[in-house]
Amino acid sequence: MNKQTEDINKMSEPKTETKQPERFDAIDDSVALLKSKILMLEKAVTEKDEHIEMLTTKLSQATEFIEGDQKKMILAEIKPKVDIPDEILMLKSLDELKQMKKILDVTRVQSFKSGTPVGDYKKPTARTRLDNKFLEAQAKRAGGNK
Repeated sequence: MNKQTEDINKMSEPKTETKQPERFDAIDDSVALLKSKILMLEKAVTEKDEHIEMLTTKLSQATEFIEGDQKKMILAEIKPKVDIPDEILMLKSLDELKQMKKILDVTRVQSFKSGTPVGDYKKPTARTRLDNKFLEAQAKRAGGNK
């Protein structure tokens, strides 16, 4: 039985030896293919990371620009209502300026330019002036009859 087993082993050995290199070649090819795919994916990820970084930079620039515009608009509304120097207002953050605007809108502080109040004062229309003159003339006539 030993001889038979040895003969069988000898017969099977050449067959496995020829199959082993083929199997290793297939494995090597698969590993090489996977490595090349990994390199391509790493390159794609690197490109996407660079693209994301560029977009993030653009977003931060756009945000700064928009906040600057909002700050200018709020400053234009606040400046006539407060006696704070422009330099100090410019140093305030957008949130602080928004809070100041809310407070000033609620309190309705009248602002003054060259000594005249700007708040609720409305210039009388021609109709209002005529009505006032008519009422004054009626009052004079009524006072003169007594």
